[in-house]
Amino acid sequence: MDSLFNIINTMYRLSKFFLMNTLIVSFAATVIVSVLWITNEISRFNREAAAQKEEYISSRKEYIQNEVLRVVDYVQNMNSEASTIARNTVRSRVYEAYETATNLYTKYNSTMNTEELQGLIKEALRNIRFNNGDGYFFANDFNGKVILFSDRPELEGTDMLNLQDSDGHYVVRDIIEIAKNSGEGFYNYKWTKPGSERNDHPKIAYIKAFPQLNIFIGAGIYPEDIESNIQSEVKKYLGTIKIEEAGYIFGATYDGVGVIGPQSGINVYDIQDTNGKYLVRELIAAAKRGGGFVEYVMPEFADAEPVLKLSYVAPIPEWEWYLGFGIYVYQIDDVIAEKKSVLTHQILLKIAAIITVLLAAFAVSILLSRIFSSRLQKDNNVFYEFYKHSVFEDEKIDLNTLYIEDFVEIARLSNEMVEKKQVVDDALKERLEERSILIQEIHHRVKNNFQAIASLFNLQAMETDDPKFQDFITDAVNRLHSMSAVHDLLYQNNNFSRINFKEYLELIISNVFNSTR
Repeated sequence: MDSLFNIINTMYRLSKFFLMNTLIVSFAATVIVSVLWITNEISRFNREAAAQKEEYISSRKEYIQNEVLRVVDYVQNMNSEASTIARNTVRSRVYEAYETATNLYTKYNSTMNTEELQGLIKEALRNIRFNNGDGYFFANDFNGKVILFSDRPELEGTDMLNLQDSDGHYVVRDIIEIAKNSGEGFYNYKWTKPGSERNDHPKIAYIKAFPQLNIFIGAGIYPEDIESNIQSEVKKYLGTIKIEEAGYIFGATYDGVGVIGPQSGINVYDIQDTNGKYLVRELIAAAKRGGGFVEYVMPEFADAEPVLKLSYVAPIPEWEWYLGFGIYVYQIDDVIAEKKSVLTHQILLKIAAIITVLLAAFAVSILLSRIFSSRLQKDNNVFYEFYKHSVFEDEKIDLNTLYIEDFVEIARLSNEMVEKKQVVDDALKERLEERSILIQEIHHRVKNNFQAIASLFNLQAMETDDPKFQDFITDAVNRLHSMSAVHDLLYQNNNFSRINFKEYLELIISNVFNSTR
């Protein structure tokens, strides 16, 4: 029984040991898994952050490139309209002059001769200017003589048939051909310009024949003036564009003179950033290659901060300009940092959730462990009390008082053992009763036999008077009484395996003594 109790006790201790070890291993495994998960999350974030940064930079590059190209398209569209604007302007002006000449002719042709009418029309048109003073009217007769030359009045009255422009074209001859053959039309050539000593300024002229006086009236316009006006409009428009907060379009000529942006009108060709990079030169080089990205540190001029900037520039070849737009790289880092902050917050929330779950699981495990240990201890006490009294009592274990299924099975087997013990005890008790009856019967028979033998000896003694025989019978009877007394004493002892030899000896001596008196 003690061995079985020790086994149960050992099972109890082992159960607690395995339970605690299971808790420790589970807790350690959870912590390891959590650490691995957090490490993996951080690693995944770093990969995602790098990918997001690359993707963001790529998208931002595409964005600023598209913005610059959109502006360049606008500029080129405006520039492509310069020729149309110039042609429409000069034609409308010639039509106005022709209308004036027609009115004068209609009014005075009856009172003035041809020469007087030509002079009247000449003076009426001489001082008219347009296009910021650079546009003026001229008139020639069909023979090449100059009637009106507002820019060079000293040439009036001269023959200019052999006059050539800087490209060798006979300008007056060509214009006369248009007037004679078509009556009116455009003519492109290079000519002088008021306020300039050069004679190679591209010019668009429109001429219209006035056959009533055998002359043609014309006017010219310089596309570069239209271009200059367009550039001014472009500068004004681009100066109002705010692509992003604090974002602006910048630009300069291929000589490095700023045309748009904080350094407008200033030559920034030799400006360097903090790393010694000639950033304007690189911007010009990228533009001349057809456009491209340039990364540099913003110089400390205007209100600009000396921070890393990524810009895209594109060329305006007709004007020898470049236009660009840039973003500060720290803005990208700020976006990534914001995303990192969000992800860090999410990771911290998950870590907090994991820790909460771990603590809850640990608390539940401890609670379950205590409950299990308590039940195990109670079951152990039940078995202890059972085995403690099982030797002397046949009391069974109440299965309903046990919590652990394995112990219930042990209790059931123990109860079966008690039942079998009860059967064995009942059988032994029955046999002991039978044995006791049998011994009692044997005792009576032996006692009766002793008595019968003694009676036979006494009867035999009564048949003779021989003293020796009488003494012999008396000794034999006394010996029988001694044996009978010893037998009674032995029978009265419950333990047949041991006798009190002193009592026997005293009884024998007493009987011998009594028989010899």
